[in-house]
Amino acid sequence: MFMNRSKPFLFPIWMLGILIAFRLFIGIYTYHYFYRSHIVGGGVDSTQFFKSLFLILLWPVILAGEIIIYWKLRQRSQSRFWTHMHVWCIFIPMCFYPVLLVMHNILSFYFPNIFWDFFNFLHQNEFRASWVLIGIGHIFFIATIVKGFSQKQESIADEQAPGLLDEFAD
Repeated sequence: MFMNRSKPFLFPIWMLGILIAFRLFIGIYTYHYFYRSHIVGGGVDSTQFFKSLFLILLWPVILAGEIIIYWKLRQRSQSRFWTHMHVWCIFIPMCFYPVLLVMHNILSFYFPNIFWDFFNFLHQNEFRASWVLIGIGHIFFIATIVKGFSQKQESIADEQAPGLLDEFAD
């Protein structure tokens, strides 16, 4: 009579949604900051505009596709470790590294000699580390998809459990 349904796993949906909002904010802010002089100066190169728009929207569109897949998998029992690995391997390069870059710019302005070596090392290895983490994260994402869609949904029979007085019913 009662279906024993597990609580849906919404962690990846919320985290990727936050990541989309962050990436859109950073992309629009960066575009506005770096290309504002071209707009005010009298013209915008349409090729540059569409290229920038593509780069701003690329990751949010990819992450929105991942949210749709996780939405379809939310009721299935999935490996939460794999899901956490995917989300955190994506979150670190897309949120943590830009924040570190801003910290680098602020701290190197006020303390030019103290933090320069650490942040210079971090900035030099950021590109490689970002793509390695994104690759590892998507390996876990593919494993989650394969495992989630290969499992059959458990169907619960509509049979009622025998009651105390069922033997006296007829």
